[in-house]
Amino acid sequence: MVKPYLSLQVITPEGVILNKEGLSAVNILLETGYPIGIRPGHAPLLAVIKPGMVKFRSPGQEGQFEVNSGILRIRNNTITILTLDDDRVASNGTQESIESENNLIMQTPISPVS
Repeated sequence: MVKPYLSLQVITPEGVILNKEGLSAVNILLETGYPIGIRPGHAPLLAVIKPGMVKFRSPGQEGQFEVNSGILRIRNNTITILTLDDDRVASNGTQESIESENNLIMQTPISPVS
């Protein structure tokens, strides 16, 4: 049975910084530069996102939240964003350093478990 609403979590190395339930739609900017609109029942997806605004809607309410680049996962009407927070931007200096670090993480080979 499909849940009629979405849940959204934004997670940084420090922990969960946003947790929203009962959402009807979420829009996120992908690494390709195009936004993706997510509604209940969306197919599973794993993607890289660009820094920008995450916009979300629930019945009678709208909101937005700014995120850095990161990883987007959609599964069973649950949207999870793994990202670095703004303190990381300040300590590293620039957004480019965060994007460079995320690219390095994405290029690191994963060894099979034996």
